[in-house]
Amino acid sequence: MAEKNKRPDWDEYFLNIAEEVGKRSTCLRRRYGAIIVKDKIIVSTGYNGAPRGEENCIDTGICERERLKVPKGERYELCLAGDSVIKLLDGTYRTIRELAETGKPFWTYAVDTKTGCIVPAQAENPRKTGVRNDLVRITFDNGKTLTCTADHKILLTDCTYKPAGDLQIQESVMPMYYNLSRNDDNEFFHGQIDFDNGRLLVHHRNDNKLDNEPSNLELITRGEHTLIHMTPERIESFVKSGAKGLGRRSVKILNSSEMRYRQYQGKVVKGIALLIGKMAEARDETEINLETYSVLQKKYRPVGGKCGTMETIPLLKTIFKWFDGDFERALKQARVFNHRVIKIERLDETMDVYDVTVPEYHNFPVDLGDNSCVFVSNCVAVHAEQNAIINGDPLRMNGATIYIVGINAADGSYASGEPCLLCRRMIKNAQIEKVICRNPAGEIVEVSLE
Repeated sequence: MAEKNKRPDWDEYFLNIAEEVGKRSTCLRRRYGAIIVKDKIIVSTGYNGAPRGEENCIDTGICERERLKVPKGERYELCLAGDSVIKLLDGTYRTIRELAETGKPFWTYAVDTKTGCIVPAQAENPRKTGVRNDLVRITFDNGKTLTCTADHKILLTDCTYKPAGDLQIQESVMPMYYNLSRNDDNEFFHGQIDFDNGRLLVHHRNDNKLDNEPSNLELITRGEHTLIHMTPERIESFVKSGAKGLGRRSVKILNSSEMRYRQYQGKVVKGIALLIGKMAEARDETEINLETYSVLQKKYRPVGGKCGTMETIPLLKTIFKWFDGDFERALKQARVFNHRVIKIERLDETMDVYDVTVPEYHNFPVDLGDNSCVFVSNCVAVHAEQNAIINGDPLRMNGATIYIVGINAADGSYASGEPCLLCRRMIKNAQIEKVICRNPAGEIVEVSLE
């Protein structure tokens, strides 16, 4: 009777909780649970499975690792070459290798695949994920390339993902465009960052219009925005330019006429690109020219609301208006609007590879060096300890203990709770001091991180 009433010690207590957390796992093979504890207080929890927004194996009934015959302990990470450049929200650019050397979170962009909109997103845990030899180099129709592992997922224009090695020639991937020579406000020709409600303006506190980190932005009225930017020097310059007075119309021209021009040109290009994409899906080989365009526009225009971020296919008169009657120039821009794959090469070399985690959206932009980006998926944080670390407060994890328990789904027996090499690296980077888990015999063991 006394044995039944025996209180578990702290290690057993927290391991029991980790086992309960593991019951939330979506893995078909093994259910892992992990909790991070400091001063006998739980900091965060995690279980293995697909990240938010991805399909769960338990729902599909398919284990991708078994389907692909991936050896145990290998290829948990989908990775990029170290010289891949990421565009940051503050207007700067860093290689993924440089970001991994700092290991710090950073703000970047992402695509909300539910809406098709480009949004600000915080990326976490930039890291070297290992050494791989199954790499591909993708060449796009602008001549730029992307190097990644063959299984790294690339975001397509319909907001679905496809492994890089499975891309087809002439297939379009999700782009982001920004023309710094004409666009000081960093307005994108593909998707808009929706910081306002249509009635307010976005003001950059540090006057750097390329720095779109949320802490640098505030919503203000048009009048407030005018008072901030209508300095005596600007007024003098405006008057010298020949403007008469500083009435509402003049201020509107000063602040937004060029912006409006760029915005509508971008919408026209996106709309023609939508037509090209729809014709490709329908295998319609009709040549697009001045004689055929109006018929094609009526045939393929979206019906019943918006189509992702592409609102409509423009009328011919709209193209003439915003491209000064130059239909061929608009068509040429639209043909390269969504980066199309023109070559995929398998590389016969081994190199260090890297990745990051974007918890909410699971994708981020890789810059191609021509004022445009393509979006790629982040690594799927399938391991319980990875998810626990991502969910935890970095300050509270310093000096903490992580408890890990794994259960084989087939028979309910214990699986080894020892973290893999990548997870060990993440645990050390998070400055967690101890790892305690159950071994296959169910015994409590402490795992060395050395």
